[in-house]
Amino acid sequence: MLPRGKQWFTGWIHPAFLRWLRRWVGSKVLAGYLSNHPDIRAHITLEIDHPAGAESGVWLNYDYWPQEWKGRVLEHFLALREDEPLPLEPPLPLGLFDPMHADRLCYRTVEHARDTYFAQVAHALWLETSHVVPWSLGDWSASELTYLLSSKVHFAARQIDSALHYVVHIGGVGDATGSILHDPRKALEFMQCEPEQGRCLIGPTPAETCVRLTEWFHDYLRHNPGGFDTYAL
Repeated sequence: MLPRGKQWFTGWIHPAFLRWLRRWVGSKVLAGYLSNHPDIRAHITLEIDHPAGAESGVWLNYDYWPQEWKGRVLEHFLALREDEPLPLEPPLPLGLFDPMHADRLCYRTVEHARDTYFAQVAHALWLETSHVVPWSLGDWSASELTYLLSSKVHFAARQIDSALHYVVHIGGVGDATGSILHDPRKALEFMQCEPEQGRCLIGPTPAETCVRLTEWFHDYLRHNPGGFDTYAL
């Protein structure tokens, strides 16, 4: 309960203005953090193309993103701060199999794929600026930041029928395994209260957290023995 003076103050201000003020503060928090941490910003990079026959894709760093893309990251970030639904279109945005590779699924559109990735970036930045976990992005190596903040593990750009598609490897081959496909808070909720015993799997350090999660895997998961429809699974 707020002190009497603060109750009167917040009751006097229009709720729409309070929401605008909170969003304005949130936008300043994000802008300030990114401005003060160029090393973190440098690892926020999206694969925007992969010409047929090329050994590697074409990547675009956050500093060179169009304002629309940065705006989407901000919208996700503000929704996380306000504990609101993310501006993601349901359901999970997977589409058809890649006709050239049976172990790949395509996102329905490149916009779906990008927006899913933007949500993951916003979530990492929200965890950092809100101090949700007892460690910091500044503790991570360059390689670890690449996996955490780039689109490397979310999808891979591919040219299919002369058009750009974002694909995930459902067979687990390659970095882009599609392990996170929608609202990243689902993974956090699991880590904060796993479904079997309600234990928190987040430890005081990343290493201890990995130990707890690995033990949970050992106790409750088993390898797919085959015979299941992979897409449904």
